[in-house]
Amino acid sequence: MSYSAPVVDVSPLSSTDDPAATPGTAGAGAPSRSFWMAVSVAVVVRVVYLASKWTDPLLVNDSLYYSRQASKVAAGLGFQEPFTDRPGAEHGPLTALLLAPFSRGDDPVRWQRLATMLAGIGAVVVIGFLARRIAGPRAAVVAVGIAALYPNLWMNDGLVMSESIGCLVLALALLCFARWLDDGASVDLVAAGALLGLAGLARSEMLLALPILAIVVVWRGRADRGRSVGRAAVFALAGIVVL
Repeated sequence: MSYSAPVVDVSPLSSTDDPAATPGTAGAGAPSRSFWMAVSVAVVVRVVYLASKWTDPLLVNDSLYYSRQASKVAAGLGFQEPFTDRPGAEHGPLTALLLAPFSRGDDPVRWQRLATMLAGIGAVVVIGFLARRIAGPRAAVVAVGIAALYPNLWMNDGLVMSESIGCLVLALALLCFARWLDDGASVDLVAAGALLGLAGLARSEMLLALPILAIVVVWRGRADRGRSVGRAAVFALAGIVVL
């Protein structure tokens, strides 16, 4: 009686066998412990920075505008200039609107600082999820680490300004757009456009991403130009409607 040895396939995995290399699966599964450790670094950096600013008065700059306008929104007076009763639209309304729940009382500045810090931490987390979807878990840890320590991000967290909120909303928009690139779901494309419009209500320069990504939509569907132009129009319209 003869026996044949079992055949074992020891060939390396191809790119299609690796879930992290397959479009739409790079962000599958729960984030790693390293991911959340990097996020914890971001939290510590921002808490320490907030503590250093906790008792400081606001400077005479845009932070004073956002703070006082948020207090007026919280009081039911609407969007007014900081020191008059006239309607105020010098800056986009999103920051004042989101700070309004933290703006009750005679001295809300500390709680407004806390709100912008939370937005900054949220932006770091979303940046990590975005990198994870695009390039996998290791890239996510690296992205979170960079965002945690990058001064131009954490220096705005704890200030009563629009940058932290704008970065959070922009990162959410890019995450939805990346999901659409992977899955092709129309709801993700519409959500990305709407969130970019919302980001423009915090920082107007963020609206530049709307036409740039609309071009990406057209290019991605260049095999069927008519449908791709239609998708780009829906994407842009979602942002315009929010504005």
